[in-house]
Amino acid sequence: TLQRRLMLLGTSYSHLVQQIRFEAAVELIRDRGTRMLDVAHGVGYEDQAHFTRAFQRFAGMTPTEYRLQFGKDISSTPLTRGYRNDGNPSRS
Repeated sequence: TLQRRLMLLGTSYSHLVQQIRFEAAVELIRDRGTRMLDVAHGVGYEDQAHFTRAFQRFAGMTPTEYRLQFGKDISSTPLTRGYRNDGNPSRS
């Protein structure tokens, strides 16, 4: 069975799901234009607090701490300069 094969590889289905969720969350978190609530929902958590606890267990820091350390500001990139976070042109 899959469960037996994963055990032979030293992992489990739930660990793989958690790892994939974490990797997806990291990509969303790095984009400073994405709200944390949207990150939580985007990786399958209904509750942002639950997501924060799960992320902290996996990464050793909160999503906000991770963003401060590793985030990127897409509003300063050439392709998005002059646009708000919703993709509409800014009027400044």
